[in-house]
Amino acid sequence: MKKRILSVAMALSLLLALCPLPAALAVDLSGASVTVSGGNLVYNGQAQQPPVTVTLDGTTLHEGTDYILSYSNNKNAGQGTVTAAGTGAYSGTVSTTFVIEPYTLTEKDFEGQTPCVKTYGGGTKAAPTIRTTVFGETVTLNYTSAEYTVNKFVGKQGVAVEGLSVDGNYQLNFDSLTMEGEILPLQTALTDGEVEQGKSLELKDLVQNGGKGNHYFEIQGEKLGASISGTVLTAGAQTGTIKIWASIDGYNVNNTEDDMDEYTGVQGVITVTVIESEQEKVPVVPSPVPTPPPVTQKQPQDPLVITGAKDITYGQTLQLSCSGGSTNGTVTWALADFTSSGEASISPSGLVTPVKAGDIWVTATMAGNDTYHPVTANGVKITIRKASVTITVENKTALVGDQVPALTGSDYIVSGLVGNDKLTTGPTLSYGTTPDMSRAGEVAILASGATVPAGGNYDPHITYVPGKLIIGAAYPITIATAEGGTVTADMTQAPEGAKVTLTVRPEEGFVLDTLKVESGSMIIQTTEVGKDKATFTMPDGGVLVTATFAPELPTVLPFADVTEKDWFYESVAYVYQNGLMNGTSETRFTPNGTTTRGMIVTILYRLAGSPETAAWSPFQDVDPNQYYAAPIAWAAWNGIVNGKSATSFGPNDPITREQMAAILYRYASAQDMEVTQRGNLNQFSDQGKVSSYAREALSWANGAGLITGKGEGILDPRGPAVRAQVAAIFQRFCEGNSQ
Repeated sequence: MKKRILSVAMALSLLLALCPLPAALAVDLSGASVTVSGGNLVYNGQAQQPPVTVTLDGTTLHEGTDYILSYSNNKNAGQGTVTAAGTGAYSGTVSTTFVIEPYTLTEKDFEGQTPCVKTYGGGTKAAPTIRTTVFGETVTLNYTSAEYTVNKFVGKQGVAVEGLSVDGNYQLNFDSLTMEGEILPLQTALTDGEVEQGKSLELKDLVQNGGKGNHYFEIQGEKLGASISGTVLTAGAQTGTIKIWASIDGYNVNNTEDDMDEYTGVQGVITVTVIESEQEKVPVVPSPVPTPPPVTQKQPQDPLVITGAKDITYGQTLQLSCSGGSTNGTVTWALADFTSSGEASISPSGLVTPVKAGDIWVTATMAGNDTYHPVTANGVKITIRKASVTITVENKTALVGDQVPALTGSDYIVSGLVGNDKLTTGPTLSYGTTPDMSRAGEVAILASGATVPAGGNYDPHITYVPGKLIIGAAYPITIATAEGGTVTADMTQAPEGAKVTLTVRPEEGFVLDTLKVESGSMIIQTTEVGKDKATFTMPDGGVLVTATFAPELPTVLPFADVTEKDWFYESVAYVYQNGLMNGTSETRFTPNGTTTRGMIVTILYRLAGSPETAAWSPFQDVDPNQYYAAPIAWAAWNGIVNGKSATSFGPNDPITREQMAAILYRYASAQDMEVTQRGNLNQFSDQGKVSSYAREALSWANGAGLITGKGEGILDPRGPAVRAQVAAIFQRFCEGNSQ
């Protein structure tokens, strides 16, 4: 009977779709209820369309059949609107609103800012520009004050920025920050001047941004009857130009506190033009001419200074920059031609690429504008050093009784050559003494006679690092008998340094429990290279290989709360049978129970083979007698976990999904596993709740298929990772990294 009623309803719905009711007979949606699913949204730079449910008189209507949805104001933070317009058997509209919250920015989003720089003389106020890029948008940080934190004098110091805010679709979880800053010295510069015949000129007036340090002036060449007393030039009766050598010392305003000058020194030549005195001129009656309009005189810019390292090695590059100037205009870089012994190229951004070792001179000019003339920085000398070449001889091995190994061109490595450069002459290899192959020992392998590439870009004195021929005796490999399986080696004896491969074959019903290689009191590390193989490097002595086998765990799980119908059954079986997770009791696994931070670290410790580690951790809340003490110490010293503070780890605190992703990511990186996969977190409506520290790790975990959503577009990054979820994640992690 129920199936018959459903069929009639379906037929009626189809009939209404093919023959819509007249508007007068259609049901009005204005009284319907519209419910938005998923809670408030977070701004993500895209228009968002949250799912909705429309009900009328207790009946849930269907999108596309009974109504069509449209959205407005659904991109920017604020209140969006969704409207359901009736169709088919329904007419009219009904709307509701939903909230898009601003995206929260953290201090980490603004890391790596360009240091704030200003010139001495403006107090301690700063004016940094602080930006970041989110969702392809540039976000500028507003502030009410920015001030250097130490003093107004030259040097590097922090800049405290207070009263922070952002506009539009973003909000901050911090209200102040400290960024790098520096106060630069005022650059002293020299200008030319003029003086009338017989008149005096104060030469200090021709020094810009100086006057604090000692001044020294001396006429060079033709004096034209002029003389200098102290810093005052007195012109003679002759007109013309006078060249004056000027030397201005730098000056440290607060010399009791540091050795950095607030005013730089400068040396150079000043040109003073001696002009005819007004008293000597014959008066001329000017012809009446129209008065020209006043001309606005351009001003000189503040001095421009080239900053950056002053030497570079051939094969490297050097980035130069400029400070000073007044226009913030385009800077044009150039290489000066005079007294240059080296060669290089320089890009429009100031990147120097050496071509030939030697000295080069670099200049820079900042463009002017309607107010300022262009300004050119004093040229700076850059020294291109010759590159150094090193030839390293590789070690060779042989057994007692072998022939003396031949030395070839593949037995050395050349480092320090640039690009396609090659040695003009390769090295000759020779033994320091004739090897005695009748007994164990070592003989030096020497290199000599190589020559660097022509062209003068390399230091001709090559560094030679000798190698050695290691003549070793063969040492025995003994394998102890074990119950439950066998172990075999690919050789019965081997010399020191040889790679030995072990093959493990458990008997039916057994699995390998431990595998140990010993040489006397020394434990030799083994490396697993497959399901049943491991390798080790032969020491300088015989070895004993010992293996133990344990009965294979039963396939039937002992947990009453885990059945084959459960989605997590296979995952629980995997972690239990591989010794990664135990039950919370002998008969219960507690799949929906809390997983603590201490439990997660313990699982990773077991996965790593329970390596030996320090017996203590840096955290005061880790009881050394608890099961998690050694795992936390191992994870902390290997950079796999961080504490909640420098002294607190919180071993019994529940672990969140994003915390687990971060710890797994660090463990995989420490084990040299593949961690380049990335998922798209924007597919989840709550991706804005991902903490900044965990964003990269969670993207990796999602891309690697370890941590997926919980359905309905929910990631739940800060939700707890229950034991069943942890079992599934570790199964995916282990199987994904064993292929």
